[in-house]
Amino acid sequence: MGFIVIRPFNKFKIGRTCLVSYGNNNNRVYFSTRKHTSHLYGIQLFVETMAFQEQDHTTTACASIATWSALQIAGKLFQRKIPSPSAVTKNALSTNLSGSKFPNSGLTGEQICTAIIANGLSTYKSPIKTHKNLLALVYSYGKAGLPIICGLSIYKKKNNKAITSTRILHAVTINGYKLDTKIPKEVFSKYELRLNSSRIKKLYAHDDQLCPFARLEMQSTYIQIGKQSVKYLTTEWPNSESNNGESHEKRVAIIENIYIPLHPNMRIHYPDVYETILQFMNYVFETSKGWFEILKEAEWDIYLKDLNKFKQDILKHPGTIFNVHRSEVVNTHFPKYIWVVGIKFEQSTAYELIFDTTESRDRTGFLYFISHSETYKVFDDLIQKYFS
Repeated sequence: MGFIVIRPFNKFKIGRTCLVSYGNNNNRVYFSTRKHTSHLYGIQLFVETMAFQEQDHTTTACASIATWSALQIAGKLFQRKIPSPSAVTKNALSTNLSGSKFPNSGLTGEQICTAIIANGLSTYKSPIKTHKNLLALVYSYGKAGLPIICGLSIYKKKNNKAITSTRILHAVTINGYKLDTKIPKEVFSKYELRLNSSRIKKLYAHDDQLCPFARLEMQSTYIQIGKQSVKYLTTEWPNSESNNGESHEKRVAIIENIYIPLHPNMRIHYPDVYETILQFMNYVFETSKGWFEILKEAEWDIYLKDLNKFKQDILKHPGTIFNVHRSEVVNTHFPKYIWVVGIKFEQSTAYELIFDTTESRDRTGFLYFISHSETYKVFDDLIQKYFS
């Protein structure tokens, strides 16, 4: 279901296209979609999706299309004008003084950031060093409905090695994920928490070579790339050399960097919150080793949340709050977006710690905490003492 715009070109005919997703079920979540409208004989129709478009190799390449697909979502969230794909390219190259902006063969990471900033937003950018880091960033920002632009390398594979001579640079926009029901096999260490986001086993992305919800599947094994052995994802890729009629083939995908469009007032980011929680855990270890043994078994659920949706969840769900009255939570003034840190035991949330997104980065940004369990109520004093 949906609609497709056919452009009057000999090649690259697929224009703006809105198709329904596979649906949010079976632990599948499409976090970065919005309502698109179309008309058929005067009848208004709606599609909840991320709009798709194919690059035309003249005004847009894959990075321009990935940025456009992200800005059509972020623009709605933060009340900004949504640019056309060609306008994204013009904005990205606005600092390029070397001549014509078209035809365009692609954008650098800095040019992606320039295009986002030109739209009145800021950019959180981060290199990706591990799968755990990637999944934590996708999950934490995705919970607020934010699209994640990814710069990635695509390789052909032979045995357990990537063929480096086949490397293709590409850009996609992640808009969904699928969770595993199993608890991640992680053990708390001094430098790492057990994260709920590590349950993600599959990502979905707008890929202008494929579709608006292309699959990127996490692999548990390692692959050799040059002298490095790294974990990887697999994705479909057009196969121009096929002898068996197959139009696509599986290829290795390595996500190198991510770029997330944000409101300019968002100054505290995921790594800041993560580091604060690690410091809190070290404090618990130094002051109360008995409670530390309990807390290190917790699963941490760290994510960005729209304040109104957070308050709606507080009012909707019948779960008990022990340390404050429900009305106090919904009447307290917080920033429009907040960081929520859930502390879970056996998949049940015992605490929610609330952090600011607009404070300066040299402060923790802690605002509030909510206790959902009498069993672990003893941690109230520890939390209050550390964050007061």
